[in-house]
Amino acid sequence: MSLFTFSFSRTKICFLLSILLIAIVALLPQGGVKNNRLSDLELDKFWLEKTYASPNYDLVMLGDSRLYRGVSPDEISKLTGHKSLNFGYSQAGFSKKYIELALSKLDSSSSRQTAIFAITPLSLTPKALRNQHLNKFLNYDFLKRFLVLHTYSFASKFHRRKISSLLGTTKNSDYLQIINPNGWIASSRKVFSIKRGIDAYQNMFSNNQVSPTAEKILLRKITQLTKNGVLVYGFRPPSSREVENIENEKSGFIEDTFKKRFTTAGGVWLEFDRTKYKSYDGSHLTVESSISFSKDIAHSILELQNNP
Repeated sequence: MSLFTFSFSRTKICFLLSILLIAIVALLPQGGVKNNRLSDLELDKFWLEKTYASPNYDLVMLGDSRLYRGVSPDEISKLTGHKSLNFGYSQAGFSKKYIELALSKLDSSSSRQTAIFAITPLSLTPKALRNQHLNKFLNYDFLKRFLVLHTYSFASKFHRRKISSLLGTTKNSDYLQIINPNGWIASSRKVFSIKRGIDAYQNMFSNNQVSPTAEKILLRKITQLTKNGVLVYGFRPPSSREVENIENEKSGFIEDTFKKRFTTAGGVWLEFDRTKYKSYDGSHLTVESSISFSKDIAHSILELQNNP
């Protein structure tokens, strides 16, 4: 190799590394590095890995933040033997696009394909059907996806602390989150407050009640799935009595009526004592309750499968 060729190659490599470094720095905050921005990068990686997960799961769960914060797929996998994915997103709605994307994560060769729908009144409303949280990651271009997914470890070296899976630990935050594989974020707050959920839901359903069209789309899809041999389960995730009362009064969701339609479509509705689980903000379960609830889901499925 000539000196010119070696020098040119080295220059080319340095140029490419410089471009990569500039791109990584662009993902970081301007004016200095802060822990909360680092958390954003870590969370983006988590969401992108979920959004673009490979289709190799036996069981996929669909729903909003009460699902992705409230159900551990690993706990379900331990008990059922199903490889499980929590495909929940913030304020997710059961649009055709969201449902089909979630179901695309099922392994087509699996003989025990299972879909679990975590039904909240919010997930059937027009605003939820926009799926803004999911679309944020679907709209990332290839370069940004690549940088977030493949340069995360390198980017962490620019920060004052090593990246761990514990987020939200800045001095001004009482919000704690732990990222887990397969789509679950265990979360809590240092100070529990049911009032947070009450305040958040007081106006949640103003001009935003349950959409009959959304319900029809969901039920039609469940009928199709069951005809194709997919096991379909549904449940209403636990929150708090106070928030659930607001939902019942203002959302237009009538649980008993929906359950009948769900089972008529071919799904199996799972019943739980929702008062036994504890919420840290009136809407989302504590880590301990999330694990307990996940085990209860798994036991319910096993019982139904063993006693059809």
